[in-house]
Amino acid sequence: MTLNDFLKNPTVYVLSKTIKVLNKNDESSTQRILNVINNYGKTTERFYSKNNDLEYLPLIIGLIAAYISWNCNSRKGYTVLEKIIFSFFAFIFGGVYLLYYFLVRYDECK
Repeated sequence: MTLNDFLKNPTVYVLSKTIKVLNKNDESSTQRILNVINNYGKTTERFYSKNNDLEYLPLIIGLIAAYISWNCNSRKGYTVLEKIIFSFFAFIFGGVYLLYYFLVRYDECK
């Protein structure tokens, strides 16, 4: 490994030097360990699809929860600031808010 390798990834460089000091006599195991370290993250990409349809599901659930929160709080006469705050938290905790809404507030906000 050269100085250029160090500048690209200092952690790998330091690990490689440490491994070489510990395993002076066994170059093949050192090279295998270095290959694993250098290829970390590259081999796992093929297991995950790039266009996953479910990656937008939390966003959609959050938007639905914020919309329901805004409408329910409007019917109850909350101020705009209160509606913004509650809608923000409903967006962040979308699934939890939807459970809360359908179990507790559904009858209040029809």
